[in-house]
Amino acid sequence: NFSSESFILYKPRDVVSGDFYWFKEKEGCYIVAVADCTGHGVPGALLSMMGISFLNDIVANSTKVITSKILEVLRHNVKHALGQFSNKSLRKEGIEIGLIAYNPEKKIISFSGAYLSLWLNRKGIIKEYKSDRMSIGISLKEKPFSQIEFSVESGDTIYMFTDGFADQLGGPNRKKLLRRNLIQEITSISHLPLNDQKTHLENLHQTWKGDKFDQIDDILVIGIKI
Repeated sequence: NFSSESFILYKPRDVVSGDFYWFKEKEGCYIVAVADCTGHGVPGALLSMMGISFLNDIVANSTKVITSKILEVLRHNVKHALGQFSNKSLRKEGIEIGLIAYNPEKKIISFSGAYLSLWLNRKGIIKEYKSDRMSIGISLKEKPFSQIEFSVESGDTIYMFTDGFADQLGGPNRKKLLRRNLIQEITSISHLPLNDQKTHLENLHQTWKGDKFDQIDDILVIGIKI
């Protein structure tokens, strides 16, 4: 069993979304991705569909689940599909993604990320596992993706989110919410059941943007309790 509780807060800005989440089980591992494609609406959604399709193929054709290798192949496929053959490529579309593989027998999580970090909350203390500062797509300084492995305990909660929530304009000073404030909020509600955390975050977003502001980007936050 992967998770005792989980939530997915998913609010596309338009009818279709450039943010996506993806889930697969393979060889006793649970693989979860949270991603943000360039753009929103139809262009973002087309890139999302491409990303999901590639991930399905890559994992189906892999003998071992290695998160860094999955991102390597995904980057190669996306660059090829978008015709990004050199740094002079005019097409700068890409995908930011966080990808985890959880082995419940060993209680180990492997994480690789492209601009999208993983956050672990253990007993009210939150820790960031940083992603590589590269996109799935063309990057100026391209290098292999790294992979972080760490053990988890029952009761730990992991979070991944795209930048839409933190970038939302609003509040008394008409500014962005900011990532540090989102993390502070998540930390302060981390003791609550995950359904309540989701409701709290939905209310926070609504209150922050108020009536004066429209939602400016797709929003995706997931929380998974081990």
